[in-house]
Amino acid sequence: MKQPLKKILFLFVFIVVSISLSAQSKKGEKPTTQNKTSKENTGKPTVAPKVVSVYLGHSAFTGGNISKQAFDSLIMQGLHGKDSLGNMYKVEDFKFTYAERNYYEDSTGRAMVYTDYSEEHVKGDTLTNAALRNLYEKTKNGDTAYIDQIKLTNTHGTPTAGKPMKFVITK
Repeated sequence: MKQPLKKILFLFVFIVVSISLSAQSKKGEKPTTQNKTSKENTGKPTVAPKVVSVYLGHSAFTGGNISKQAFDSLIMQGLHGKDSLGNMYKVEDFKFTYAERNYYEDSTGRAMVYTDYSEEHVKGDTLTNAALRNLYEKTKNGDTAYIDQIKLTNTHGTPTAGKPMKFVITK
């Protein structure tokens, strides 16, 4: 008696799954994947937020070693966001942290290397003029600049995040 019951139950489940898959395929959806877009009240499809590459100035620098001269020149140009399709993004704000290596003496006269950190939350895509002047005077070999928590918007005003950057200043 148990074998016929199992067969009937299996046949019932098979029919339900087949009907469900058939209904989904008629809507044009793939049954095994979820749609990455959704429609808001406006009827326009919106794509899920993605992380966009951010570039220093009008260059291809996204991080790594960079000379003092190149960094000083490019940081004045601000940040620019662009995705892999070439779509431009406006930088709304970001956090800039500068790690400056300095030499100090302890109470016995021994030289020690310490890192002084300065941080600024920037509205827009460029540091303030005062911060740029101060940065230009202190950049030197071995210092590190971190740019993170980058917020961008596309041409439709959709917010997205930018990839963080780390620059190590070289000679």
